[in-house]
Amino acid sequence: MPKSFPEAELEAAAGAAPVERRRVRSSGYGTNSAHWCVDLADGRRAFVKVALDEAAAQWLRQEHRVYSAVEAPFIPELVGWHDGEQTLLAIADLSDAHWPPPWTSGQIDAVRAALDELHATPPPPEEAVSCTEAGVLGPLPALVGALQAAEAVRVLRGEQASFADRLLTMDVWSGTWRSVPLARRLTCAACGPGLGASAATRSIAS
Repeated sequence: MPKSFPEAELEAAAGAAPVERRRVRSSGYGTNSAHWCVDLADGRRAFVKVALDEAAAQWLRQEHRVYSAVEAPFIPELVGWHDGEQTLLAIADLSDAHWPPPWTSGQIDAVRAALDELHATPPPPEEAVSCTEAGVLGPLPALVGALQAAEAVRVLRGEQASFADRLLTMDVWSGTWRSVPLARRLTCAACGPGLGASAATRSIAS
């Protein structure tokens, strides 16, 4: 696919002509997309992603389905979409926003509120597929199940849970594990301060 900036396509998609643009270096999995920060004639600023191959085009199509179906404060505004000889997605440019760290208590509260709203927002119907439909790497459920079973045995024996106050994430494809510390929320019915080892035991036993 061509790597030139799709000026006409962006103007048609966004409803305003681009007046200035700056190329943004792509990295990670995004190297098969080109990225620009663009000033539009109507005063808006857009972050534009242009697919450079068919795989990137498919990713942008999936991303567009989410942006077009979900309107919420935790995602940028959809500015424009074009899918033809070139596939591009334009969203509100947030490059001038404050990106922690450092974190203030107010910013942490804002993130928590955004995560609550994210959790309460249903995905687009076409994206809410089951594990059977989407596909799950076979060994992964067995691995997670073994860890959960071992944790349940520890709790039933009255011992300290190994995964208390932390979240374990794993990427079995790359062979990487990561432990993320978590603090209990006073309002959480599952992990609040009232849930001790005995309460967890009763929950598992029932």
